[in-house]
Amino acid sequence: MPVLHPSIIVFALSLLAMMIYLKGLILTHYDNFSHWGLIVREMSLINGLPDSSTIVTFHNYPPGSAVFIYFILEVLGKHESYALMAQAFLALSCVVTMYYFSKWKRPEVILLTMAASMTLLLVNWGSFYNLLVDILLGLVALATVIVAYYYRDDWKKQVIVNTPILILLMLLKDSGKIFLAFNVILILSFIYSNFIHKKQFTKDVRKIVYHALFWLIGLPMFLNYLWIKYTIKAYQAGYGANKFAVTPDKVANNEKSSEFMDQIGPQLWRASTNLESNNFKAVVIVNIIAFILLVLMYTVNRKISKLLVFSIFISNSFYILYMFSLYFMYVYLMPEFEAARIAGFGRYQSTIIIYVIGILMTAIIHEWNSYLKKRPISKMITLLLLGGLFIYPFSGNIKVIAEKPETISSIRWEVKNKFSEITSTGAVDPEVTYYSPESKDDRGYLKYIVSYEQLSMNYSITNGLSSEEEKEKFFTNLKKSDFLVVLDSDKAINEWLLKYTDVDDPEGVYKVLYEDDEWTLTPI
Repeated sequence: MPVLHPSIIVFALSLLAMMIYLKGLILTHYDNFSHWGLIVREMSLINGLPDSSTIVTFHNYPPGSAVFIYFILEVLGKHESYALMAQAFLALSCVVTMYYFSKWKRPEVILLTMAASMTLLLVNWGSFYNLLVDILLGLVALATVIVAYYYRDDWKKQVIVNTPILILLMLLKDSGKIFLAFNVILILSFIYSNFIHKKQFTKDVRKIVYHALFWLIGLPMFLNYLWIKYTIKAYQAGYGANKFAVTPDKVANNEKSSEFMDQIGPQLWRASTNLESNNFKAVVIVNIIAFILLVLMYTVNRKISKLLVFSIFISNSFYILYMFSLYFMYVYLMPEFEAARIAGFGRYQSTIIIYVIGILMTAIIHEWNSYLKKRPISKMITLLLLGGLFIYPFSGNIKVIAEKPETISSIRWEVKNKFSEITSTGAVDPEVTYYSPESKDDRGYLKYIVSYEQLSMNYSITNGLSSEEEKEKFFTNLKKSDFLVVLDSDKAINEWLLKYTDVDDPEGVYKVLYEDDEWTLTPI
């Protein structure tokens, strides 16, 4: 591949644009503080994989993306925006594989590929503002398929190039195993098809398959096994401790209610086939485009496009199989109170959507270019039509690009700044009480933010003083605390603070001292 190939130029320009776009952002999404950002921060502090000395609670979650981000931060510096840039680097490097089939002398192919790649990013543009791996998982899985098809005539290159990608796929998330299976099926299909096409189906094929299985399944699974062994050593917690671990005990002792079991199937079916959902709408549209192109090619050329037939069949089959895997997860692995509302379905579905429509759009562009190679006017017309149809389901997400998270007014920013004030006093691992009535129904958001900032559990959170129980808990915790942080106030805390301080704005940080039944509060 030439140095100035469209894929390399697009990647370089996209990465530069994304670095400028993400500069200065900080993490605000809930799950960054419960795991995905937390593991990166802990790794940066201890210069290694997390262990029992950290407050990482999801011990068995694979660390693939976190390891990559860790090394990038070692080079660029430890700032959250650099972590977001590193994650964007991974995502964009997967997307540009779609440009493998483009050339500078075919600008219309480059333009349509731009529309297709932008569509994939628009599935969940907000993923660029956090370190969650759902979108990245779909993109890495898709990159494997495109690389495999690009090197379909050379099984050695298929294996050599795809092995590290599949290792990353396995170490991104546990559900990467599903996509590993999907992609190995596809790669073996390409190898088999190539030998059938060349009529070289000999005994050597068996050796080739064995080599492919070792490198594409054996090595990734072995590295996953090493990660499991590491977690056992680091946490004394085996694979079964993983919330979503598949174990015989979980399957055999399913305690879901009969009402839940009656509802989960239809509920999941409705969610996965909901035409009002942008995700499923995109699947339907690209399937229709692929089918129409297939019919046109057969009508004009009297030749069936095997690529389109195979892409339609395999992508839709994988979508169905993936939904069955989600059914299994909700029934056997997830707690009923979460499974009853199919928690996380939007994120899980976005992973397979990127994979499915990515396969179909790549096949469509490939065959569209071949079919209309000598019809420039038709090509320009259909370029605009196809580009518009690709992006249409997610066109409403375009505005999100201009709506970056307002970090300065977020509670994350408040906690970050106020805890910085505490550390500036020289306090080491202080005990802190946080007061925030507005966080009462935040489902633990503030709790995870505080854990992330302090990297300890030396804190307590009070959401009000309206009952005697709340007051008792607040004052009991405050007596043990070194500092009080008032994030937002109400009448009760204002009246209490007026007894011991004389400040215009009660929201802030106070040094706390309790001696001889007397409170001393000093504003920081």
